[in-house]
Amino acid sequence: RGVIWEECIVLAPSAARFVFLSATIPNAAEFAGWIAATHGRPCHIVSTPHRPTPLEHWALPAGADGLYLLKSADGAFHTANFDAAM
Repeated sequence: RGVIWEECIVLAPSAARFVFLSATIPNAAEFAGWIAATHGRPCHIVSTPHRPTPLEHWALPAGADGLYLLKSADGAFHTANFDAAM
């Protein structure tokens, strides 16, 4: 899938405008540099550490009656829930 996106970006008309959204791109500056070089115009990065949706990890074991919160948004690991889910 990455190759297809790369071809679409490279072959897009010079008048095309892009908006790329990603929560987890580790090399945003490198990617923006490649876009700028490919299309000959600036590519700006807008970033924030704010996460509008909390990142939580849940488990739904086979045959369970419900969900088990394993890691809460504050990063706390819930050992009792993990043990119950296993």
